[in-house]
Amino acid sequence: MLSVYEQPVYGRFWVRESIANVTQGWIDSQTNNPTGCSQDSVMKLQSGTRAALAVGRVTSVIWLDQGLRIDLVGRSLTKEQAIEVANKV
Repeated sequence: MLSVYEQPVYGRFWVRESIANVTQGWIDSQTNNPTGCSQDSVMKLQSGTRAALAVGRVTSVIWLDQGLRIDLVGRSLTKEQAIEVANKV
């Protein structure tokens, strides 16, 4: 299921729920690259769930929830906004 949201503070972003096609191990492997030139990391949501965060032309947060893969994607989301929205989903 794909939902599109338009919020004054966050702009347009998408949340997609699908059957998990990755493992928690894959999410945990999405860490900063050793050169420090990437903002990709693993973070913990308020629920305690570990999520993969990628910041670039598009900002995304990916996590698993009861057999589902949740993807939050936004072009105008900052890192902080993406984390804030992911904690509300």
